[in-house]
Amino acid sequence: MPSQPDAQIGLYRSLVADRGLLLVLDNAGDVGQVTPLLPGGSSAAVLITSRDNLNGLAATHGATSVTVPSLSRAESRELIATRLGPERLAAEPAAVDALTSLLGGLPLALSILATRAREHARFSLESLVCELRDETARLAALDVGGAVSVRAVFSWSSAALPPDLVRVFGLLGLAPQADLSLAAAASLVGLGTGEARAALSALERASLVEEHQPGRYRMHDLVKLYAFERAADLPVAERDAALPRLTDFYLHSACAAQKPLDPTDPTRPWITIDPPEPGCVPLGFTTPKEALDWFRAEAACLVTAQHEAVARGWHGVVWRLAWAQTAYYQQVGHPHLLHELWTVGLASARALGDGEVLLLALRRLGNASRRIGGFADAVELLEESVALATVVGSPFDQVLCLLTFAECLQTVGDSQGALDQCDRAEAINRTLDDPSLTLRVLASVAWYAAGCEQYERAEEAARTAVTLVVPGDFHAMTAILDTLGHIACRTGRLDQAADHYDEALAIAVENDDEYSIGDTAENVGWVYAMRDDLDRTTSRWNQAVHSYVVQQRAADAARVLGLLERLRQAESPAALVAERDTAAHP
Repeated sequence: MPSQPDAQIGLYRSLVADRGLLLVLDNAGDVGQVTPLLPGGSSAAVLITSRDNLNGLAATHGATSVTVPSLSRAESRELIATRLGPERLAAEPAAVDALTSLLGGLPLALSILATRAREHARFSLESLVCELRDETARLAALDVGGAVSVRAVFSWSSAALPPDLVRVFGLLGLAPQADLSLAAAASLVGLGTGEARAALSALERASLVEEHQPGRYRMHDLVKLYAFERAADLPVAERDAALPRLTDFYLHSACAAQKPLDPTDPTRPWITIDPPEPGCVPLGFTTPKEALDWFRAEAACLVTAQHEAVARGWHGVVWRLAWAQTAYYQQVGHPHLLHELWTVGLASARALGDGEVLLLALRRLGNASRRIGGFADAVELLEESVALATVVGSPFDQVLCLLTFAECLQTVGDSQGALDQCDRAEAINRTLDDPSLTLRVLASVAWYAAGCEQYERAEEAARTAVTLVVPGDFHAMTAILDTLGHIACRTGRLDQAADHYDEALAIAVENDDEYSIGDTAENVGWVYAMRDDLDRTTSRWNQAVHSYVVQQRAADAARVLGLLERLRQAESPAALVAERDTAAHP
């Protein structure tokens, strides 16, 4: 036997060359460790397992890389059943489901758990579930001594990391979000985007991070717990700075995304935000589509960021995150989520004791309560906001509170009460010089005056409001066109009504304004029914149903589905209109 490693390798390769062998190289550390062991001929097959992806072998030797995913729920149950028997699983199905969920399909963790359960056959599986639910003790529970532990296996991967990657790995474990975009991860770890991408790629090669969608990264739950433990080895200042950077990334990016969605928001001028933490690089947005796409991608992460801010008592962050997301949720629907955001937003506003912030939170939560049908709560919150505005608020605040209260009254069918609040708001607004606020007042007067059948006043207010709409404010233009369509319909000008509604609908579709799409499509469907146009009536109501479903407005979707069914049964669309009018005025 040669004494030198190079000679030993040469002898080994000469012995295996051109022989029909299956070589298994288990737990390889890197490409350099594997390459000398590859046979020189083509008759042998080599199976290599590694926590590293060994991509270099694909480039130099044409190797095929196969990523082995975590086990599915069904596969996890099957593995446990082979160790414990199907009878024991059948006795506690809920506990088995919880175990497979808590262990995330990791075969070693499932095997260790099954070994412990078999060792203590008299213990219930639920007792193990209770132990694993404690995140601080979960890794310790997955240890049966020696090197047979989940923590030990993870340590083999992390031990091979250089210090800069150990730092990044530990900080990633601090993030409460289920996954992170590249930009968010970069702010969390305080690196530039390029450096962060390189670090994440290195961690992915070590099977410690997964890029599960282009530009989005996550960790297996158990790996993340181990990373959290490793973060304790970092300097305290390093750990303490990470979450504020990540939170600032979400806050500043969300506020930047809010602007294209509601460019004339009258509250924006007085809402200030401290500069982001050093190392945090938030995103910027120029178009509504960019903003919408970002909000959709980060919706869950933003909710988690607000929950984390609540837990840490960062009240200023809590209400600002609610404000920044309001335009998005008003546009795409999901009113219950908006209600949840402002429920905690109001609690933080009360904790801060800032009158102006409290007015905003009362008004926003009142409006959100109205949208989910909580009219009693809405009235109580909005009455409080109106009363508070007269004591501590500016005339500007009083106008906004009165307009929101009017929305609530209109929703419960009190059109005259809504118009009365608008008249109060209009009187106060005459003392101000704010075109964006005047636009909102006039748009509201137009809608509520139409509800009171004051069509001449309503149309005059709507047409004046149109002249105040600034480019890019598609929300205002859509709402005013919808109002003009309603006025034209009520005054018998069906062609004009259809034109106004369809123009509003086109603007809403162009800007992904789902909330307006549903309402406007339903409204213009009635106009086409009055014109006895079956095809367009059916098309618009189908469009409304789709929009309501997307927004999770189940009651609205069911109502329009009912209309479509009655339309199929009616002699004509006009007959359905006659049926509606007879029911309204028997």
